[in-house]
Amino acid sequence: SQSMPRSLSESPFRARILQNMRKTTNQNASETRVLLTCPNTPQLVQMLHDLDAILIESIEKAHMTTHIVIGETLRRTPKLMIGLCVTSNVVTTEWLLNSHRNKQILDASKYLCLNDKRAEKRYGFSMKRTLYNGMSHREKGGLLKGWTAVIAKGVAGYRAPSLMELRLILKAAGAKIVSLEEFKSTNAKNRGLVVTSDPPTQNQIIYVKNNGAELITTSCLFDCVMHQKINGVKRKI
Repeated sequence: SQSMPRSLSESPFRARILQNMRKTTNQNASETRVLLTCPNTPQLVQMLHDLDAILIESIEKAHMTTHIVIGETLRRTPKLMIGLCVTSNVVTTEWLLNSHRNKQILDASKYLCLNDKRAEKRYGFSMKRTLYNGMSHREKGGLLKGWTAVIAKGVAGYRAPSLMELRLILKAAGAKIVSLEEFKSTNAKNRGLVVTSDPPTQNQIIYVKNNGAELITTSCLFDCVMHQKINGVKRKI
């Protein structure tokens, strides 16, 4: 597999970052849609307004995000996971502050959130690698492009996001989402994915076996999204 350049300044990685960002940095400001993971203070909201940027507040619209602004530290929320599936413009608040100071949307590649070591240790990931992986997957339609996914019974809300939030995460990652009944009639053996609790219940395991599908726990799903890399999918139950 292709290895990632060690430094952000190395040309292959930076070139791909810049290419990926052209769609946003060359847009009219009105097309800049910002997801704030820090508190929506009146000051920050006013800055976005002054820049004619759109504040993404509803999780249903998180898939439209062009820039994610990280506060003091990154937190793994459903909104963030959706955002990581759709953009590599994951920036510090300095991007917004300096954009406002310059009265224009600035190049996000200079403000990437690459030094939150506390969050990277907590969630066991590298933001630089996540951005690199994410770009590669989006070029092909998303992390879970080509997968048909279903959320097993008893998953949502039990130490996990709501059903709506889980569906939005899967959709942002490129998966085709179907109901439990629809899943039975699909060719689940061909990239069929069942999202289960962690650990999966006996009934969930039986459902996976009966449908010849593959299993991914909620924890594993979130890790895949945070890394923008598919790993930990159990192909044989």
